Amino acid sequence: MTENNLSESYDDSPSNDTQDTPENPPPPPPEIPLTSEPTIYKFSFTGTTGEYFRIWIVNLFLTIITLGVFLAWAKVRQRKYLYGNTWLDNDNFGFHGRPVAILTDYFIFLWVSYYTLKEAI
Repeated sequence: MTENNLSESYDDSPSNDTQDTPENPPPPPPEIPLTSEPTIYKFSFTGTTGEYFRIWIVNLFLTIITLGVFLAWAKVRQRKYLYGNTWLDNDNFGFHGRPVAILTDYFIFLWVSYYTLKEAI
């Protein structure tokens, strides 16, 4: 279609029957019923200090031994434990992070930082 045909087929001016005027006001918004009592959700954490300490110490040891490469897996293990033991209204949270993706981001950050500092010096 040419430009003339498009402009002829589309009319953006409002028609008289749908225009909001004092004689034809817009309909009122629907009423939202208000409850008298707010909904209260139960929040709880079911993890223990001993379980978290074991995860933390293993993560620390493996991160040191692997010179930081295990850091991504440590982060995922920690968050899965914390999120999995956190409950709201009888449902627990979940963490679905992937360690390889976190590790890739870590290496990209190191690479960009290295070349940025190299150019600055």
